[in-house]
Amino acid sequence: MLIMTQKMAEMWYSYEKVLAKKDPNIPLFQHIEDSLRLFKTIREFKKDSIKNICNKYLLSEEQFWKSAFFCVALHDIGKASIPFQNYILKKSKKVSHAFLSFWFTKQFCSDYIWVEGVRSGITKSIPIEGLIVANHHSPFRKGKFQNYENNNESPQAILEVIEKISKEIIQPKFEEYFEKPLKKSFIYPKTYAEIFNTYALADDFIRALGKQEAKKIRVLFANLKNILHYCDWYASERIFSFQYSPSIKEENLKMAILERIGKETFDWYKFQKDCRNYRGGAILQAPTGKGKTEASLLWAMGNGVGKKLLYLMPTMTTTNKMYERLKHPLVLGDDIGIVHGTSDYLLFSEIDYQDSWEFIWNSLFSRAFVHKSTILTVDQLLFTLFNWGRWDSRLSNATNSVLIFDEIHCYEPYTVALIVEMTRFLQSLGAIPLFMSATFPEGLKKFLKDELSLGEIPHDSSFDDLCRVGIEWRNKEEIYNAKDDIIKNYREGKKVLVICNTIRTAKEVYNSLQERIPLFDLMLFHSQFILYHRMMRENQLENLPMGGFVAVTTQVVEVSLDIDFDLLCTEMCPIDALVQRLGRVNRRGQKERAKVYIYKPTQSSYFVYPKDTIENSYNSLQNKGDEPTEKELLQVVNEVYADTDFGKELGNVRELIDYVQDNLSYVYTLSAKEKAMQRLTTRTSKYFTIDAIPKPFEEEIKKLDKKIKRVRYSVRVPLFKNSVNVFDFRDDLVIANVEYDDKIGVIFPKGRGIDEAII
Repeated sequence: MLIMTQKMAEMWYSYEKVLAKKDPNIPLFQHIEDSLRLFKTIREFKKDSIKNICNKYLLSEEQFWKSAFFCVALHDIGKASIPFQNYILKKSKKVSHAFLSFWFTKQFCSDYIWVEGVRSGITKSIPIEGLIVANHHSPFRKGKFQNYENNNESPQAILEVIEKISKEIIQPKFEEYFEKPLKKSFIYPKTYAEIFNTYALADDFIRALGKQEAKKIRVLFANLKNILHYCDWYASERIFSFQYSPSIKEENLKMAILERIGKETFDWYKFQKDCRNYRGGAILQAPTGKGKTEASLLWAMGNGVGKKLLYLMPTMTTTNKMYERLKHPLVLGDDIGIVHGTSDYLLFSEIDYQDSWEFIWNSLFSRAFVHKSTILTVDQLLFTLFNWGRWDSRLSNATNSVLIFDEIHCYEPYTVALIVEMTRFLQSLGAIPLFMSATFPEGLKKFLKDELSLGEIPHDSSFDDLCRVGIEWRNKEEIYNAKDDIIKNYREGKKVLVICNTIRTAKEVYNSLQERIPLFDLMLFHSQFILYHRMMRENQLENLPMGGFVAVTTQVVEVSLDIDFDLLCTEMCPIDALVQRLGRVNRRGQKERAKVYIYKPTQSSYFVYPKDTIENSYNSLQNKGDEPTEKELLQVVNEVYADTDFGKELGNVRELIDYVQDNLSYVYTLSAKEKAMQRLTTRTSKYFTIDAIPKPFEEEIKKLDKKIKRVRYSVRVPLFKNSVNVFDFRDDLVIANVEYDDKIGVIFPKGRGIDEAII
């Protein structure tokens, strides 16, 4: 009776009626044909990258591309089964087509031996292609598909359809691409349990690999899977013509600059011309506001032919601003991705998506670094070391990229060590890095040069004598005493920037000004505003009205916001942070020297910055006089950080990476639980933070039609011992039991001192 039922179903699910996709209906044979059509395109894009990989690991390029071909050809062949066709027509519950596809892929690739595992004296080759196909829709983790272990039902593969696809599509394409005959026949599984036993055996043996073999299979897995994703994703959208890498044109960059500065002509600075002509990995030091971003793109223009462009920033705010700047049609254009903790919300809100799938694809392409260019926080690349998220696609695309690390001075030695290890690995497979900063300590330069064999863009001495500010030391007063100076300059029509070292100090300064300055000319800005209000403030800062204005902030304004105030009042802080603050006034050095009042730090500053670093910065800067030049500011940076051991963390970082990857057998994807248990982080911090919704917005988010819109109400709340009870954990939501004011931000319960150390 079962045989009759299956034959009847096979007649119903004929060749043309077996579907790969629904709404619109796309036959399975059509999707496989489309995917293999794209294989030729992707092979051309990836040829240099794969050649590097094969040379490094002593692999056969021809074998690699044959394996890639069969991953693409067979990834959806499991859809030719009665259970899946019933599911796609909404006649039954969901079943895994990838699990059945594993069976056929393993057979077709049985002759390709990449690595072998040994267990109990038995040696077996790892069917890496089959494992990739089995996990091409979801993360590869230990113990997957166990629900099939004792399932003795027939997979009910539609045999005639599978044979016809093999004969009419797969075989001719193989012979076209490789100019060799393909003679393969299928053995069909009797039960799901039979497939599971084969899969589980492969899963067991992958954990029996030696370390070097496991490292090799990690790179193979990532690159084969990434090629499959390119072919599958673009075929699903029926996109057959696209560019892989950005085309940066010097004349377009110039036009974009002229448009921004409102002039008819200009010339590149010397360091920008040097970047344009430099080939290879490098270091660039240049003052703030003088066009480092354009210089980096000129460098990428010469070094990034045929490569992706990854532009890495230290924070979500700086990433958002760089994304807005670089997606200009004359710069990198609209085929550009953005990736950070809340980037999906930004993508969702910037376009009125008529089709939810359009947003899903844009988000997917961003998170996998598929776009020609991607702007991202550095953490998104570093977590690739720990097999987090879409690590496989990210790894594969990053190996074939130019990497621009902006504001490299912002990172602690631990993060720098992670960056070095990530970059070293990517360099070995073809990536080319550029590290940039306005404040580049010589010790950090030497460390990066030595570890990564980098050159340096020649120093542009034309800026050495540039002096943008005149300092007035208020080193016996705290910044609370700045009130009279702030009000006086505001009334004279000046734009006054006040930068405090902690949120608590910023709030207190802001509150002291509210009665004397109209609220429409007064702003408080720090990290404890919900995302929506932070974005509003960023835009307001970059588009200030005529006349006087006062912004009271923390260090959230130090990098990448394109702001230019007339007067700065700031607490003393480490010299690298101070130089960034100085760059927020007279930004381009084309006005009279801006006045800067520097106050002694409040006691809460020492929760954020090391006391000795602040004191050393103060002593060294005072020795340079009240009108320091760019050269003198760099001298202070070098003096303060002369003894910093940037290499001290390398050993610890290498051990951590090795430990995590070994526990994941180098190919499994890290789960959120594993990440939390191991407390994996890319930054050192005195406190952890949790994304939460302040209590006053609880009812508002219930009215939202899409969960992603919740992000606009989220804020990262610090987790201290005395703040644990602040959080109310729901199934898929965290509510913070805090008050909120749209002008003040988060208001913590009194007496807890939670905001003492927050910036």
